[in-house]
Amino acid sequence: MGRVTFTYRNSGSCRWRAMTLTAEDFIGRFLQHVLPRGFQKVRHFGFAHPRQNIDHQWLEMLVTVTLNCVYVLVVAAPSVLSF
Repeated sequence: MGRVTFTYRNSGSCRWRAMTLTAEDFIGRFLQHVLPRGFQKVRHFGFAHPRQNIDHQWLEMLVTVTLNCVYVLVVAAPSVLSF
């Protein structure tokens, strides 16, 4: 089996370190960061962001198909209290 050596840096540290893994372990760790086709990496934004222009029926269908469950997405303005 082949071996792969790479450098990395722990978060919060300035020191670079080297790690050697078998090729199989390296590919397995690398593929944990690859998203399936059609998925979008969500880091700083979300579906419910006020400025996000998304079709809520499409989102409901996507969640239903992906999770095999039925979810109801309710988007409503907050109620106004009257005295």
